[in-house]
Amino acid sequence: MLVSRSTPGDYLSYLDRRGVAHLTAGEDRVDLAHALSLLASEHGVGSIRTDAGGALNGVLLTAGLVDRVAVVVAPAIGADPEAQTLFRLPGRLTAGAALRLVESEVLDDGALWLVYEVPTGIRPAPRALL
Repeated sequence: MLVSRSTPGDYLSYLDRRGVAHLTAGEDRVDLAHALSLLASEHGVGSIRTDAGGALNGVLLTAGLVDRVAVVVAPAIGADPEAQTLFRLPGRLTAGAALRLVESEVLDDGALWLVYEVPTGIRPAPRALL
């Protein structure tokens, strides 16, 4: 569990009582870049997989913390207006970015597994343009 220095002590105690390990990275909010650095240096983690919605994916992407995106396209159609999006970007990008397909596979159930490389330099637009 990632927490910041401002995470309430009661919540940290709750995590401890339940045996949930936590890593402190950041002052007021979790500093994701620092958290990834700590995971690498303190735990030898070289790769992170997130099963996240558009908000966290967008934050990671605009922070320059994503180098690959793997997507599984399920062979099903849904009508859920609350469905998760792949990326919900905070603001707008200064320019579009084409992902480069580096791997693909058709899975046993007919789903597609796609892995894309993310170009470097994806950054959000300056606040004045949002």
